[in-house]
Amino acid sequence: MRHSLFLIIAIMAVSSCSIAEQRYATTDKSPINDSTSIVPIIENKKWFHGSMTCNADSAKPMDILKLDEQTFILRQNKCDTFEAPFMYLLLGSDKAMLFDTGAIEDANISPVAMEIERLIQQYSPDPALPLIVIHSHGHADHKAGDKQFANNKTVTVVSSDVKKAATQLGFQNGLSEIQTFTLGNRSIRMIHTPGHHADAITIYDEKHKILLTGDTLYPGLIYVKNWDAYKQSINLLYAFSEENEVAAILGGHIEMSKEPFVLYPIGSTYQPNEAHLLLQKQDIAILYNALKADPKSKRMEFEKFTIQPMNWFQRTLSNVFSLFN
Repeated sequence: MRHSLFLIIAIMAVSSCSIAEQRYATTDKSPINDSTSIVPIIENKKWFHGSMTCNADSAKPMDILKLDEQTFILRQNKCDTFEAPFMYLLLGSDKAMLFDTGAIEDANISPVAMEIERLIQQYSPDPALPLIVIHSHGHADHKAGDKQFANNKTVTVVSSDVKKAATQLGFQNGLSEIQTFTLGNRSIRMIHTPGHHADAITIYDEKHKILLTGDTLYPGLIYVKNWDAYKQSINLLYAFSEENEVAAILGGHIEMSKEPFVLYPIGSTYQPNEAHLLLQKQDIAILYNALKADPKSKRMEFEKFTIQPMNWFQRTLSNVFSLFN
């Protein structure tokens, strides 16, 4: 997603520009029917979706979904941050991995580090597993919580810069190719998927066959900074999904309604009819085919998500904000 101030200014820029757009309807309506995977757990989860009156909101700072003893999805409260980003905790035999730390630096508002420590200790009380923190990309709403881990010697916070991250993780060839690292008995693959952000990455969890796509693909409005890079990333994800089992695609936010093509307004703190977090392999295929058929940079609306190229003003503003993140 985007920095909050950037969003407010950017939407003003969008409203003043005429952007060609096209809608793409889903042709495959086949339901998910895999009772042996964690997919039904994700599909049946009703996330806290904010409140009409946030001053009276009594929901916890984070909504947590347990997929199994080693896998958790966390979402920050929309009344604390309209971004309400998702974070993913994967536990292995030797170490744990957290994918993103959320949009809130203040632990008194959103105690990310405390919740992660609690979940790890439940699984591995003595000694606690060392934690490695990895980022889907460098936008503030995905790494603001990093500072909550600053004084924990068992935590390694990996840079959101892909070149630095590759060095920290010991990838000799960088992220020019798909890389694998392990959490002991759990293998994770890392894929560089720029477009929304130059340093965007996607994670593939071999245990549950899940793609964690951050803001590269999620049920919402996906701003694309580099259109050509984004097309290449979708090509890569499509090829990967054809060669590997993909049970679920899980992104960084929910901004869509359950009603096809309908987005909640930017800044919404109440989404009572929001879409599922879950996207499927076919959604990558739909996007891939649309971009292949019409590769020109333009707004493209799908039933479950929308992609929109940044205009010159937005790209410039994004570059300025990147200097401070």
